[in-house]
Amino acid sequence: MLKKILLPVFLFILIVFVVVETLKNKSTYPK
Repeated sequence: MLKKILLPVFLFILIVFVVVETLKNKSTYPK
């Protein structure tokens, strides 16, 4: 049961991290 909770949380954190990094890159290197 613990894995069922941890897996979505881990995926959510991973997605948020990727989005934040993408936004940082866009703001650092604007087109």
